[in-house]
Amino acid sequence: MKRIHSSKKYKCVQCNFTTKWKDYFTQHVRCHRSKKYKCVQCNFTTKRKGNLAAHVSRYHSSKQYKCVQCDYISKRKDNLTQHVNRHHSPSEYRCNDCAYITKCKANLIRHIMRRHSSSCEIVGICN
Repeated sequence: MKRIHSSKKYKCVQCNFTTKWKDYFTQHVRCHRSKKYKCVQCNFTTKRKGNLAAHVSRYHSSKQYKCVQCDYISKRKDNLTQHVNRHHSPSEYRCNDCAYITKCKANLIRHIMRRHSSSCEIVGICN
């Protein structure tokens, strides 16, 4: 038989935190980590290994993403995608209530929300 209720409590030795849930305790203990991950190319430090990897990729990677339609170059793929959508996308998004036109769907949604009191009557924009 499995025990449903446990009276066991997990107590932090570095502060007065207590819990009966092991997952909460494990998560809490991470806040006391003294280990920091340091970038070898600059003075960036973080407690999370994933944050360091993202930092290195963003700021120190030699990989470049090049636009095939112009001279634009970026170290980040999402910036290239945004560039292509803004500058080379053949589609236009038009507001049904005024003369506003944009190449970016998100800009049209923001425009409608700000200018036309959140009425999303454009087909395919809001569900």
